[in-house]
Amino acid sequence: MAAGFTVDISQVVEGLNKKNENAKKVLQRTISDMRSRAPGWISSAVREEYSISAKDIKSALSIGKEGSINFGGTKVDNVTLTYRGKRLTTTHFNQKPKARPANGKPYQVTADIKKVSKVLSSRAFLMKGNASDRSVAVMRTGQSRYPIKTIRTLSIAQMIETGSGTKPRIEQVINENLKKRFEDHCKQLLDKA
Repeated sequence: MAAGFTVDISQVVEGLNKKNENAKKVLQRTISDMRSRAPGWISSAVREEYSISAKDIKSALSIGKEGSINFGGTKVDNVTLTYRGKRLTTTHFNQKPKARPANGKPYQVTADIKKVSKVLSSRAFLMKGNASDRSVAVMRTGQSRYPIKTIRTLSIAQMIETGSGTKPRIEQVINENLKKRFEDHCKQLLDKA
């Protein structure tokens, strides 16, 4: 004699599928948050140390996909935030004066690169730029009148990589904020199912 019984597990399977679908959404939303919010977090961390505008930092950013992760049969994209660019002129760092004084008055060019006003060089002077109306700080490289070279500072990537504690601070801010966002998405989506 055999005893058998049947159990209807369709509701359990449906609940598991719903949890799995919501778990995929949690990852996708967290990655979407990384893509949209991390540039602002990075910008504020860099601006704590350097006197540069958020617009200049954002202009050096390119957001891309580094590949994807398979999660439960669904591909979830990875995000890369890459900062590239040339070394910046002093006009990006609150250069003073912004233009040459009238009547040939003597002046000293300064720029707030690291939240502290610094004299660039006693030999620095301002010259009208080719592409814009801004005056660019330049310096003679020899004893004669020419050659003249534009004074350049750091690039955005250098600020992130070599700043005193900038990169660890950025990593810490991203990890803390993404953890909060992940937990929020888990509460919103996984507690429903």
